[in-house]
Amino acid sequence: MKLSMAGLLLLTLIGVKAQPEKIEEVITPEKIRAHIGFLSSDAMRGRDTGSQELKIAAEHIKSQFISWGIQPHETYPNFLQPVPLKTQTVATSGGFTVGEQSFPLGREALLLSGGSGNWSGDITYLGFGEIEDFESADVEGKIVVTRAGAADVKSPQEWLGLRAAKVDRAKGKGAIALVELYNSPLVPWSYLVRVLGTSSTSLD
Repeated sequence: MKLSMAGLLLLTLIGVKAQPEKIEEVITPEKIRAHIGFLSSDAMRGRDTGSQELKIAAEHIKSQFISWGIQPHETYPNFLQPVPLKTQTVATSGGFTVGEQSFPLGREALLLSGGSGNWSGDITYLGFGEIEDFESADVEGKIVVTRAGAADVKSPQEWLGLRAAKVDRAKGKGAIALVELYNSPLVPWSYLVRVLGTSSTSLD
């Protein structure tokens, strides 16, 4: 919203630069404080991406554009450019159990994708889950367990990028779940939980 506010002020100045007498009429310290005070108020709850408060802020700026006679771009006649977003919410409870040992969600396990329910099945360990690891493995109806990342990849950030391909391999072979074992001193588990264990909104 800071960018939007800056754009609002810039457009106003451009529109009245040839009419100095209009500047004091349209832009005053009191009006600027009023706009910023509204957009930054606690009632707007931080204007989080995709939130209703962000939409209210956009409507507020739009109404000011209209009141100042600013014309919208022909592509967006109502001043607003649609931006498709998706929100991923995290599981609030659950866990993974092997025999008598349990791994509670949020403490020793993270659910990165999937829905609600209960699943059980035999476990098949497939190393790093490379293509060759899956080739001769029978994982139909089973839970596939692999190590996170790959043998020649050291960065935990890159490990997350390799996950999608492993999920596709597991799905293609009929597995019901993929579990990756994470262990890296470079990115502590507690940090991973903070980053991946919270809801997030991103471009769709």
